[in-house]
Amino acid sequence: MRAAEWPNVTIQVIPFSRGGHPALNGSYVVLEFEGAPTIVHLEHWQSSLFLDDSADTAVFVEGTITLQDCALDPTRSLDMIEAAAEGYEKRGRGATV
Repeated sequence: MRAAEWPNVTIQVIPFSRGGHPALNGSYVVLEFEGAPTIVHLEHWQSSLFLDDSADTAVFVEGTITLQDCALDPTRSLDMIEAAAEGYEKRGRGATV
């Protein structure tokens, strides 16, 4: 939750109740720079890959927009994280659920 206070960080949560979404295919990082092409980083078990061709990165940029639309807004996301953390604290660290 502290990271959400940084000006360059937006945290959004996709609850399980929202069902399937593009990120279920695997994680990726979209790196966007002012005055430079977008780069996408893909990491797999035994390798990683950087994509820099706009035809390749466009799919991930569009997927990110879809994820943002599926997710709770930043305020509701932080509320959900806070509620989960409070529940964790009430159960006690290391307790099984």
